[in-house]
Amino acid sequence: MAKCRVIANHNRSYETPIVGTAGDAVKVGRRDDDAPGWVWCEHLVSGLAGWVPEAFLERGNEQAAVLRRDYSAMELSVSFGQTLTIYETVAGWTWCVSTQGDAGWIPTHNLENS
Repeated sequence: MAKCRVIANHNRSYETPIVGTAGDAVKVGRRDDDAPGWVWCEHLVSGLAGWVPEAFLERGNEQAAVLRRDYSAMELSVSFGQTLTIYETVAGWTWCVSTQGDAGWIPTHNLENS
């Protein structure tokens, strides 16, 4: 796995983000104008909502989809200078794990490869 360094602080936006497993049904809402490739979804069982990459959805119609894979919208709060491990980058956001084992999404522009 690649390592990166935080070059700008980031605080998570939501304390209880949408989480689901492959095959879970979601209600699809609006697209994110600021982050192309992301759509607002509501998990039909838990009622939790959050941003989901469009690539992670199998669309049934304009407002219905199922998750193609397990997913969590958890964001990672980080501070300048931290070293993180990168697992994947999707539509301008990167899933990272801290040295303490905390995991979540961070805007890719807040990171630099080390």
